[in-house]
Amino acid sequence: MKRLVLIGILFLMTIVVLGQSKWEGFFRPVTTGNTPAFREATRRVLDEGYKAMGQTSVWLFRPTVGLSAIQFTWSKEAKAFQSVSFSSVGMGIGYQHYTDVNNSPYNNFGFNALVLLNQSTSEDPASISLAGTVSALEFVNLGAGYDVGRKVFFLLTAVNYSF
Repeated sequence: MKRLVLIGILFLMTIVVLGQSKWEGFFRPVTTGNTPAFREATRRVLDEGYKAMGQTSVWLFRPTVGLSAIQFTWSKEAKAFQSVSFSSVGMGIGYQHYTDVNNSPYNNFGFNALVLLNQSTSEDPASISLAGTVSALEFVNLGAGYDVGRKVFFLLTAVNYSF
């Protein structure tokens, strides 16, 4: 068992080493000039002569802030979905796809892992939720999560902003 854990840790360390270029500029705004991954993608496209055929794009890890627009939870008593709007806010990390549109980066889709802080009500105390979302068109997100405090799964529509 100890060997499996050690092999797993070593495997994860190699993933981090191989993925380091995606983390460069993590806390800086994404621009085509200051992001090494964009510079490399642009150089590769120009070297291969594909600029006329398509756009330059790159995947980057970015910090993400999320606001839960509507949360749908299944009620066993009512046997229906219950919805709560603007009930949680949180932060996380996203793996975002950026494309170069008129020399300006545009985040057209991506995946996010969020830790959300839920509001307290008279029935439920404040709690933490873990959620995963898929973003499209830069801000719109759909996903699912698990409320650790109430011990319930939920569906989620959200608004996220990736820096």
